[in-house]
Amino acid sequence: MDLMAADFQSLVRLSFNWLDKHLDFSMETEAMVVTSKYMKEYPLNKSDCL
Repeated sequence: MDLMAADFQSLVRLSFNWLDKHLDFSMETEAMVVTSKYMKEYPLNKSDCL
């Protein structure tokens, strides 16, 4: 396994450990993050609605 994959795996493991500890609000924030990502990709401009 190369170094990048090892770093990525440990990063993912750290993320899941953090999520386990903060699971109560992670569900709420996940929806907000997904929404904000969607808004950045598809910004709602007034010109789009016209």
